[in-house]
Amino acid sequence: MFHCTVDIDENIDEDLAKYFCRVDLCLRNSFEYDLYDPFDIFWRKLPYTLNLCGTNAQMSLVKIEMKNELTIYKVNNMLERKNRKEKCDGMIVNIGKNKEELNIGNCAMNYYDYSTHETLAGILQSHNKNLDFLVIYQADSLSSSYILFQHIISNFDNICQINFVYSLPKYSEENGFRESLQKLRKDSKFLLLAGSKDRLNMHLNLFFVNMKNRYCRERYLRYFTYF
Repeated sequence: MFHCTVDIDENIDEDLAKYFCRVDLCLRNSFEYDLYDPFDIFWRKLPYTLNLCGTNAQMSLVKIEMKNELTIYKVNNMLERKNRKEKCDGMIVNIGKNKEELNIGNCAMNYYDYSTHETLAGILQSHNKNLDFLVIYQADSLSSSYILFQHIISNFDNICQINFVYSLPKYSEENGFRESLQKLRKDSKFLLLAGSKDRLNMHLNLFFVNMKNRYCRERYLRYFTYF
């Protein structure tokens, strides 16, 4: 048997459950160790922590460079790629003045530009089928990213892969950002796998994958091992 600090669906394959648990245990230990770090240090260290905890997964993880030096991530469907049948339904949402367009391989991407989180939540709610890939790119710090972040991880079970690009939180929002990460981990719905930041430490991307949704697990989390 193996020890786990989060609730894992009993129907998940045991090897997959072990991987989830080991990554989560690594994240939990790192978050507890960094608990009393000043926020600017915690912010700068976070991508390295995520990449360290998730690095031992052998999966088809693709890196895509953005114009602002950030890296976003995507896990390919390895089984369908072998048969040349992979299809991907994706969405990119730009919040703020700067716009970002990306080439995501064979994903059919839909682009949205919105200035309010309420409008974005409405768009996601109207997408009543599984969404393979979502990028939320916030170009400025005029709105509270962590509120939208918490809303998405709490209310949307049909999104398989999410890249959430944060702008540096205001001082009053720093605790909200930390609490959002803890909520993501404890909810046991999404698994943080990777992160990146720009050179000036003004933007940070968090990449996480849905481990609860069966459609998502079978497409993107079937073929890997953990050392």
